[in-house]
Amino acid sequence: QIDSIAGQGCTFRLQLSTALSTANVLLVETQGIPLALPIDFLQMSLLVSPEQIVTEDGQDTIVIDNRTIPVANLIDVLELPDSPIYSWVARPSRMNSDRRPCILLKVGNEQAGFFVDQLIDQREVVSKALSPLLKRVRNVTGATILGTGDICMILSPPDLLKSLQRQPLSETLTPAQSAPSRQPVILLVEDSPPVRIQEKRLFEGAGYEVVIATNGLEGYSTLSTRKFDAVVSDVEMPYLDGFSLVAKIRQLSEYDDLPIILVTTLDSDEDRKRGADAGANAYILKGRFNQEALLEALERLV
Repeated sequence: QIDSIAGQGCTFRLQLSTALSTANVLLVETQGIPLALPIDFLQMSLLVSPEQIVTEDGQDTIVIDNRTIPVANLIDVLELPDSPIYSWVARPSRMNSDRRPCILLKVGNEQAGFFVDQLIDQREVVSKALSPLLKRVRNVTGATILGTGDICMILSPPDLLKSLQRQPLSETLTPAQSAPSRQPVILLVEDSPPVRIQEKRLFEGAGYEVVIATNGLEGYSTLSTRKFDAVVSDVEMPYLDGFSLVAKIRQLSEYDDLPIILVTTLDSDEDRKRGADAGANAYILKGRFNQEALLEALERLV
């Protein structure tokens, strides 16, 4: 709102969203992707050569002040190399003659180092909280828009350290193990790439194998290619919506007992009834998306 009085001056009134705040961050870049790390958790940055990296019990480490610190590529911890959006990104190799920037983060008494390609700048940014759909995404605490117009994720150091601890051991040092039991297989039908990626990671992290279909028609044709233990589907999709997909599946007697979960933004009682009438076993709202609720429903049904 602008108020101007001739000869006296001009007053500008700005109303800011409470979802906005400022944060001091270190901007880094890895594989061309800008990322921000809160300064409060930054202990130091250093250059590390391949000769300084020692693998202990399958975990890459470096020694700083007589203390062994676990290290990893930041892009690997974020699981971006396996994402369809970043399928063009080559996984960086630590067997490189050049020293690489390493960001040392400290959370409580725990420390870990993360390799990046470039340190950009330390600055204060306007941080925007994530939407309810994305607020529980692991490793991410918010987002900001850079001066270039690029959207930059603000990472969560506590989550990064936990994710590093969950990473699999080096294949060359992992002892031989017996063949694992069969993973339950989920057919995930979702046309939105961000939601699809989030749900895929969620299910895979819970021990499920995930097969992707990007619309209802593709999901229906994929269903016959192998045995699935459950179907998780969006509703509003091109070619064949989720309600119609469920109805078509239920027309085939061999899928009478197949668990089907609809995850959607449609929250009216009429929509819920349509889902139940079509044959869906569970109906979960994206607007109130809760990872635990979705996993609990899936575990209960499978």
